[in-house]
Amino acid sequence: MFFDLTEQAIDAAALRRCLLDNEQCGAFTCFEGWVRRHNDGKTVDYLVYTAYAQLAQSQGEAIIAKAKQRFAIEEAICVHRVGKLAIGEIAVFVGVSAAH
Repeated sequence: MFFDLTEQAIDAAALRRCLLDNEQCGAFTCFEGWVRRHNDGKTVDYLVYTAYAQLAQSQGEAIIAKAKQRFAIEEAICVHRVGKLAIGEIAVFVGVSAAH
């Protein structure tokens, strides 16, 4: 289980492999949020994400811990980009694995 902020491109396939590397799990799902070309009828050229890293880290970890307590989740990963992102890049990846 982990939460991370990164300036690097998110490798969704690698994160997926981390979640699938558990013989107790038979289910996996994820969400990927991408930078899109439009917002509220206006053209978008890129996005710039900033974060208060210490607060984001502690809150991200707390949310994952609470989700694991509330739901039948074995593993959970959330990675959010910071910095300048181009159209089509992954801004956030959230993945979970579970027994069923």
